[in-house]
Amino acid sequence: MILTRFSYCLLLILCCLGGSVFSPVMAVNYWWHQPPGLLVQLQLEQETVVVSQPVQQIERRAEIAVRNRDQSCWLTDSFQGQLLKHTTGQQSTAVSGLAAPVSVVYDEQTDTFWVADAALNLVTQISTDGRMLQQITVQSPKELIMAPDSNCWVLTWRGLHPIAEGQPQPPVAAKPKLFSGSRKAVWWTDQLGRIFAYSQGETHRLPFALPDCRSILVTPDGGCWLLRREMAIRLDGRRRLLGEVLGLDKARQLVYQPTDQSCWAMDAGGDRAVLLPGLDQMSANQLPALVGWKQVKNSQAIQYQMVSGLRWQAFADREPSPPPQDTQPVEVVETKPQAKKVEPVSQPEPVAPASPVSEEPAEPEEPAGPEVVQSPPSPATEPEEKPPTERMKVVRIPLDQTFDQTPKFADGGVLSVGLAPQLSQKRILNTNQMLGRRFIWNFGDQSYTLLLGLSVEAYNLYSNLDRTYTPWKQMVVEGTSLGTKIGQPMAEIANRNNWNRQKLANFVLSMVQSLPYTSDDVATGYDEFKMYPFETLVAGGGDCEDTVMLAASILAALDYDLLLLNPEGHLALGVAGDFKGAYYTHDNQRYFYSETTGQGWRIGQLPDQFKSIPVVLHEVPQLNQ
Repeated sequence: MILTRFSYCLLLILCCLGGSVFSPVMAVNYWWHQPPGLLVQLQLEQETVVVSQPVQQIERRAEIAVRNRDQSCWLTDSFQGQLLKHTTGQQSTAVSGLAAPVSVVYDEQTDTFWVADAALNLVTQISTDGRMLQQITVQSPKELIMAPDSNCWVLTWRGLHPIAEGQPQPPVAAKPKLFSGSRKAVWWTDQLGRIFAYSQGETHRLPFALPDCRSILVTPDGGCWLLRREMAIRLDGRRRLLGEVLGLDKARQLVYQPTDQSCWAMDAGGDRAVLLPGLDQMSANQLPALVGWKQVKNSQAIQYQMVSGLRWQAFADREPSPPPQDTQPVEVVETKPQAKKVEPVSQPEPVAPASPVSEEPAEPEEPAGPEVVQSPPSPATEPEEKPPTERMKVVRIPLDQTFDQTPKFADGGVLSVGLAPQLSQKRILNTNQMLGRRFIWNFGDQSYTLLLGLSVEAYNLYSNLDRTYTPWKQMVVEGTSLGTKIGQPMAEIANRNNWNRQKLANFVLSMVQSLPYTSDDVATGYDEFKMYPFETLVAGGGDCEDTVMLAASILAALDYDLLLLNPEGHLALGVAGDFKGAYYTHDNQRYFYSETTGQGWRIGQLPDQFKSIPVVLHEVPQLNQ
C-alpha cells in the first residue's frame, strides 16, 4: 500500500472492533506522520491514549511504511540519503548510500521494501536486513504503490507505470491527480475528477466524476473511499456505491492502516482522525476519533473521543452501476525518458515550508508591444516556434520603488557553500545553528555537487514572514544575497571553462531543475504556498513559482537582466542576452524563455502548451553589484 506524506502508521498488537465502537482490549501502538515533519508514537488502551516517547522531528516530505511482522516503521530521509527504521524507543539506519529516497512501500507478500530514489533515477527492492535485491532505472520516480498484478507501480511525470520483468512498462494511468493501490485494486482520479479503477488486468472508468475529490484510498475488499470536504463516499470492489459518511469537518486526507486494515479520515484542519466504518459496521451512528494532533508536539497528548455528529447513510440502490459507454484502458502518449547520471549522496532532512499565502497580488498593468518569438536553437528535437496571436501585458516596477533595502541577511542565510565539479561524498550535518543540504546534478558530461550550510535563524525568520501581499519581484530581490553566495562559485567554474553567458545561465537552471522535490512537469502550476528562495533550498525544491524565485535570485546576482513570465497558471523566467531560441520583446530587449521545472530545458526552449497564449511580463529590478 502507498502511504502518503501526510499519513501515519497504526501498529496493532491486539484490538477488538465491536459494532460501531472501536474499543481495544489491550494496548495498540500508533505511528503517526504529522505535518510539518513530526513522527509520533502512541499507545492506546481502552480509551486512554499515551504518547509513548517524545515527538521526533523528521523530514517534512518523508514517506513511511509499516512492517507488521516486527511492528517497525520505515521512513525515507532524502537529504541524508537513508532509509530509517523506527521501533519502540529506537531508531536505526536500515539502508545508507542512497541519493534522494522520496518514497517507500512495503510488500508483505515478499517481505521486502521498494524505494524510489529521485536523484539516482532508480527504483530499488531492498530486503529487511538492508540488502539491495534489484535496481531498476526509472526516470524521475516520485511515488510507489503495490498493485494487483503483484508488481510495484511507480509514479513519474508521465503517469503510473507497472514494473515487470525488471523494467518499467507503459503507464496504465496518465498523470493521475490522486491514486491509491493494493494487491486487489488500484484507484485514481484524473485532473478533471474522473474516477478510474484497475483490477484483473482491466481499467474501468466510473460513470461519474468528483472534481472536488480531496483524497482517494483503496480498501481491503478492492473498493475505495473518496473524500470530499464534508463527506467520505464508499464504493466496493465491484465499483458499486455503498454509502457515505456525512458530517466531516473540512476533511483533507484519507489514511490506510495496514495492520488492522482500517481506514481513517483526517479532518478539522488536521487535528482529528476519524475511523471510517468497515463493511460490518455501516450501521454506526457514532464514530471514534483521535483528537489533538495539531498540539501534540507541545502537549505530548492525544484524546480518544466518540463523535456523535457523524453518520453513515447507505445508498438505496446497491445494484452495480452500468459502466460508461467509453470505458476503456487509459490511452497515453509514450515519451522515451532520458537517463540522468548521478551517484549516491546524503543530505539532512528538510524543514517545513512557509505558511500558506495567496497568489501574486494584482498590480497595475499596461499593454506592451506584441510578443515576438524567433526560431529556437538548432537541435532537431525543437520545432520551429510561431508568434502568439495575442498581446502581452506588462507589470512594471513603480518609479518610486527603489528596492535599495538591505536584505534581512547579508549572506542570505548561507553560512557555508562548496561547489565541486565531481560527485563528492562529503556532507554537512545538521546542528542547532545550521541545516546541511547537498544537491547533485549533471550538466553536459560532468557531475556536480553543491554543499550548503543554511542558517536555522534565517529559516525561522523567513518561515514566519507574512508574504500574502509580497510581490514576486520583491522576493527575488530578497534572495539576491543568497544568490550571490551560490552564484559566485558557479561563475568561477564558468570562467575556468570559458563558458559564455548562455551556458552559465543554463548551468544555473540545471541546478534548480535537479532539486529532488522540483516538479518534473512543466505544466505544473503554483499553489498557495509561496516560498522565499532560502525556503526552497531548505525544502529541496518546489513548484514553478518557488523555483523561479530561486533561479531568478541567483541569475540576478550574476547581473542578468530578467523578466518573470506569467502565462495563466504558470511561472517561468525571461533572461536577456545574445542567445538563441524563443523570446519575448520588452523595451527593445529580447528576453528568452527559461523553464525552471522539468529537467533538461535550456534557455530559449518553449514548451508546446505555452505557445501562442497570452502572457503577463513582470519586471525584475536590476541591482547594482
